[in-house]
Amino acid sequence: FIMPFAGYSLSSVMKINRKASGTRAIMHNLFINNLPVYFKHLILGIIKMHNNRIINHDIKQKNIMLNWDKELNQMIVRYIDFGLSDFLTTDFCSHSSNMSSKGTPFYTSPELIICYYLRKYNTYAENAILKKIIHDMGSSVKKAFYKIDEKELLGNYEENIRILFRKIKGLWDNEKLLFAYFGNDNNKFNGYIQKGDIYALGLSIFETLQYYSEIKVRDDKLLYDLLIHMIAFDPDKRYNGVQCLAHPYFHQQS
Repeated sequence: FIMPFAGYSLSSVMKINRKASGTRAIMHNLFINNLPVYFKHLILGIIKMHNNRIINHDIKQKNIMLNWDKELNQMIVRYIDFGLSDFLTTDFCSHSSNMSSKGTPFYTSPELIICYYLRKYNTYAENAILKKIIHDMGSSVKKAFYKIDEKELLGNYEENIRILFRKIKGLWDNEKLLFAYFGNDNNKFNGYIQKGDIYALGLSIFETLQYYSEIKVRDDKLLYDLLIHMIAFDPDKRYNGVQCLAHPYFHQQS
């Protein structure tokens, strides 16, 4: 039902050999050869969502679709599967119970997991919550960094969790976490929940290029710098959508 309107998922397109014949092979070549164009459109999509206070919550390769628009005579990209999305109304953002851990664990950012655990296990001793977070994030965040071979992030993994946990716990104790988590109409792009979408897209593109393309991510300094800022462990150091769009990678001279 989805395919006639949305096309093929990024994951299914990338798994097709670029030298093969057929629609998906053509799309594979178009996406890789024009990566800045399609990557920029994906960033613009996130900005549009966040500007309208919508969070996707499940950005990943399988939910990024490529299709050929006959009227425009070009390939377009779309996000699908908004079944887990949130509309950030004032009432919704005033309840800590709405700090959830939705989406695919592999693409869920560290701060969203920590916030969810703080809410769910707030009666536990601090060390017990932290121990559980470190253990459970091994199958999501640590696994993601391992898959894209980010040795520096892996090397400081547990220490980074402790530092981020203490920061978020301080906000929780001082009743300032809701603002940091959801943002508001004057801060539409910098909440943890918005930065979670950025993390998921950055990880999706990083993983896609590393495993299904000839692009050497680390050899393209601007591309690598952008992706590293999109998957930064600390959300305060991670780019938001507007900052991603302003990155030099999208403004190179051809």
